[in-house]
Amino acid sequence: MQMIKNSARILVFLVLLAFLLSGATRLLEQKDSAIGLKPFLDHAEEYDVLFLGDSQVRYGVFPLELYHKYGIAAYNLGSSNCSVPLSYWRLMNALEYAQPKLVMLSVTDAEVPELTPRKGEWLHVALGAFPMSLSKARAILDLTNQDGEDSSGVAYSDIRRELFFPLYKYHSRWSSLTQEDFSPSHNAHKGAVARVHVTDPQAESQMVGPDECLPEEGYGFVYLRKIIEECQKRNIPIVLYQPPYPILPQAHMGTHTSAKIAEEYGVPMLNFVDMDRVVDYYTDCGDPGSHLNVSGVRKLTDFLGRYITDHYDLPDRREDAAYAHWNDEWNAYVDEKIRMIAEDADSLRSRLMLLHDDSFSLVLTVRPGFDYDHRSTKKALQNIARAHVYEDDDEASEKLNPLMGLDDAADFNKGYMFIVDRDAGETYEYVQEFYGIGEQEYETSFGYVFCRMDGEWIDLSITQDDEETYYFDDWDDQDQDVRFVLIDRRTGKPALTMAFSRHDEEQP
Repeated sequence: MQMIKNSARILVFLVLLAFLLSGATRLLEQKDSAIGLKPFLDHAEEYDVLFLGDSQVRYGVFPLELYHKYGIAAYNLGSSNCSVPLSYWRLMNALEYAQPKLVMLSVTDAEVPELTPRKGEWLHVALGAFPMSLSKARAILDLTNQDGEDSSGVAYSDIRRELFFPLYKYHSRWSSLTQEDFSPSHNAHKGAVARVHVTDPQAESQMVGPDECLPEEGYGFVYLRKIIEECQKRNIPIVLYQPPYPILPQAHMGTHTSAKIAEEYGVPMLNFVDMDRVVDYYTDCGDPGSHLNVSGVRKLTDFLGRYITDHYDLPDRREDAAYAHWNDEWNAYVDEKIRMIAEDADSLRSRLMLLHDDSFSLVLTVRPGFDYDHRSTKKALQNIARAHVYEDDDEASEKLNPLMGLDDAADFNKGYMFIVDRDAGETYEYVQEFYGIGEQEYETSFGYVFCRMDGEWIDLSITQDDEETYYFDDWDDQDQDVRFVLIDRRTGKPALTMAFSRHDEEQP
């Protein structure tokens, strides 16, 4: 009897010890992995489509946009610096919890020959939040199966130990804990992360001919084949795609090699680099590394949504009661977009970029004498109402520059106004010389818009429910160049009014 009691005490002690160690690990470890993965792990059964790849996927697909417009329930499993071998193991771990009906895999950097990312930290971010399982153990053993050190000087044997026992890595973080460690905020956008800035691309595309490929050397192409074969073994359709960015010759040849592998397996591949019209790098890059900003992501996401809907028979989840909370998440997402426009942009160019958004209609005025060529502002204005391009758009070039009145405004020093009425599906323009006295009224889906040229300003009012509201009539700041009223399409009501100058916090 005493032996049984002792054994029970030991068992209780071991359970408590394991519980304490697990709690200490969750508290002390960096939260990057959990921020992106916990929402997926908590509701893995909900996702019909999984997106995999590196930061070009993480910053490049908005699942909530796919849900709202197409009814597609997707999760963005992109992770920064996630090589193709690491994407394979990220998928294998995700399949422990999810049963997707489609996998979308980015082939960016498939030509990279190394098995293991240059920094062990990237392994922690990509795999850390997955519970320990046979798949996770196999991933750790595979990806750290080499001698030497990573680029930070950490031995691969130590990285392996850290992945199996995270407390080994994070035990000394006690002194640097913050409130975020105790109450971490998790990704509210189904794994996606938004870039709210505009930057000219770091380099121009240096494309090669369609028949120029790389030999299949190194681990990238090996694991690309493994991903395809794993999906086909499980009867999960897979689509490969190359996200758009200003590509260099080596990477472009790697893309063509990936396309040949896809053809060999009978797998579709979308090559947005060769397509070269879905995004505009001079309005849609969010950093010098040419990750897409939110304008570019909306264009790419829309294309992918149309493609998936046209080619795969996936359920439309918008009317599914089990997905009712997605509607709440969508509303919170739109509220966040309004906040980003008001608070996060750091320049006129960035603010204009954020207005390329199907969630809103818009009335925008520009004062006479505005320098449309400053910081590519004319292009940024054109982008607000730019149409999205799909596979079957034969007249795409005519749809990409809808605001022809901008040329007159720029050439003849005129004030300018345009309305983007996204519920009516039309774009109206109003151009008037700055020294003239003229007026115009437009009937829109959100009311009557009245505008009048009055000296250096365009007076503006909107009539809704028989009540006319004037905007900016008491704003006399002489440094205001652009003014707009943002209409929330959920309500049909103005959600935000702003005015700003070309000199506002200019970006470097």
